[in-house]
Amino acid sequence: MECVENVRIFKPYITKLISHLCVHCRLDEDVNKDTVPGEKEEFGQFRKTVKEVLRDVIFIVGSLEVFGELYSNICKPNLSWNENEACLFVMHAVAPSIRTDESKLLQIAVPVLLSIPPDTHCAVRATTLDLIGELAEWIDNHHDVLDTVLQFILDGLKIQSVASHAAKAVQKVCQKCRKRMAPHFDGLLQIIQSADQLSVSNDAIVGLLKGAAEVLSQLPHDKVTAGMRGLVQLHITPLLELTQNSHLGKAGTSGDPALWMDRLTALFRSCSIELDGGQSHPCQPVVEELWPVIAAVVTTYQSDDKIMERTCRCVRFILRCLGKYSYSILTSLVEIAIQVYKSHHQSCFLYLGSIIVDEFGSDPNYQQGLLFMLVAFAEVSFPLLSGPTGLIDNPDTIDDIFRLCSRFIQHVPEKFLGSPVAPASIQCALAASVLDHRDAFSSVMKFFRDLLTLGKNDDLIEADKMQRQAVVSSFIAEHGPTIMDRKFSKSISLVVRIISFSPPLSLSPIRPGARICNPANVHVD
Repeated sequence: MECVENVRIFKPYITKLISHLCVHCRLDEDVNKDTVPGEKEEFGQFRKTVKEVLRDVIFIVGSLEVFGELYSNICKPNLSWNENEACLFVMHAVAPSIRTDESKLLQIAVPVLLSIPPDTHCAVRATTLDLIGELAEWIDNHHDVLDTVLQFILDGLKIQSVASHAAKAVQKVCQKCRKRMAPHFDGLLQIIQSADQLSVSNDAIVGLLKGAAEVLSQLPHDKVTAGMRGLVQLHITPLLELTQNSHLGKAGTSGDPALWMDRLTALFRSCSIELDGGQSHPCQPVVEELWPVIAAVVTTYQSDDKIMERTCRCVRFILRCLGKYSYSILTSLVEIAIQVYKSHHQSCFLYLGSIIVDEFGSDPNYQQGLLFMLVAFAEVSFPLLSGPTGLIDNPDTIDDIFRLCSRFIQHVPEKFLGSPVAPASIQCALAASVLDHRDAFSSVMKFFRDLLTLGKNDDLIEADKMQRQAVVSSFIAEHGPTIMDRKFSKSISLVVRIISFSPPLSLSPIRPGARICNPANVHVD
């Protein structure tokens, strides 16, 4: 009851606020008809803030009520283009709050929005595309308009200044209407193939690939392979040209291998194929075709930390996408990772190693090979960290090598404990346990925690449990006091640092009869 009363009180003020924001969001009337002001410009940042404010307060007025009022405004004759665009912008901001089963207003409004004249100001068309993207979930529930929506978006892709807005709308429609978009996959592939020629931004192309991957996941398995091959081939050709010429262009351009790796990452990260028992993964043959190209990128640009980090990230999501079906590239992958890490000490390969252990560590057929990988990484990492400033200079290596060790403890504890890496990793972890680096310190503490909880798995047979508990007891007896001492010292140093950066406290004189715990007696200068 109190909530209803509060809404009644504040509703007139929020209504007035929205009305004023709609005025303040108007673009300058003299903006060129073929121009769309950038979102990163100062006014674009202001509109972004306005959108956040609107989404915070719209529940007081009601999104459908605001949407309907603004729709009535844009239907008025003689409305200037920038007044129209400002109304559309506010409609786009509140659209996500509209119920997807709303069947009256939007059934009338959406066809009108999709029928804007060809000579409409490009800023109006761009904002309309943004609005259609926000209504994607509603479109999924009212799929009779989907074909018209796709044609409207396709028309937008042909206009250079609004192409990126159209691409983002495609992404949202693909994500929310993925099952209904399956018959349109071939058309989607054609859009992506021509995206670079349409002056679509790289961020928008990445969004298109994410949307395409989600639609691809809904296709029958016999069509997934061809679809994925079509998407991947767009990246193979330029990467081959770059590696064959050992060319490295400006960052963020088509001459930068990292750009193509980021796009492949988006593709495999968003692709999720459900398999029934005994089925092979439909993307496996495509990855086998792609792998020699990725290997060539690693070999050619192995001294470039940025490209190696982006490449490892790409391989990470390929492994996550295929799971155990990535076994066909595993041997080559591990060999290249070890070779490059020995030469350049890039910790992203250690992180990639932890992903490999996560996917294959539970399979006895791969455990010995994975242990060989761990030993090879450790032979480089621990000497690197043992130098006078090794721990301070290489926090990422600490973070990633102990993440790798933790994955071994989780999946292959017996082999880890029986290897020469175990005692070396414990000694290094003890030294690193006072390191002033959040991620590195967290990985070290997680390593200790995984080690100390080895014997608490209820699925173990009693003999294995007793053996692990004996190892843990021996570890605690030898290193427990040191670990606790280091953790206590670290906690004290953290408290001291917090106090040193806090404003000083001044205590006012305590009046007779006043309570000691009264907050009024403590003041922050």
